[in-house]
Amino acid sequence: MTAEQFCQWLGTMKEAGRAATDVECGATIGKTKISVLNYKARGTDKTVALACQAALHGLPPYGESDDA
Repeated sequence: MTAEQFCQWLGTMKEAGRAATDVECGATIGKTKISVLNYKARGTDKTVALACQAALHGLPPYGESDDA
């Protein structure tokens, strides 16, 4: 995922009402503010890109129920 695509994901998450800030978006995928800043500058690896897709669609972490 390129830095541009990550920034686009942040915007899409906020538009969808899944998070209000970049930090909240990062928290949905278990990442810190510093990680979010790094991803905005450098992009992400495939595991983070997959987590972003799952978070956008409201999927819970594997092994957790939808109610968690």
